[in-house]
Amino acid sequence: MHGRIVTDFAEQSPPWARVLPDFRELCAAEHPGFRSGMALTLSFADMPTYLGYLHGRLRAGGGQLEIRHVGALTRLLAALRRRRVDRDAGSTRSGKQRRDR
Repeated sequence: MHGRIVTDFAEQSPPWARVLPDFRELCAAEHPGFRSGMALTLSFADMPTYLGYLHGRLRAGGGQLEIRHVGALTRLLAALRRRRVDRDAGSTRSGKQRRDR
């Protein structure tokens, strides 16, 4: 989706935006009342719809969505590493055999 983004938070556009092929910094007349602006094309998705679609694919593949509070990213990473070790060993934490694809 091609459009314009204007902001009061920065004097210039972020580095990731400047490398996009159709990026253009807006001149002051194009963003009156704002500190900076840019015109560019970005991917767009209606997130509730897209996340519902992804959840459906996960369930169809036999996966489960687990929602819980994570107090620290280091704890989350440690839990994911434990699961990866179990998966690579051919079983889950519950002792069930891994289903080969």
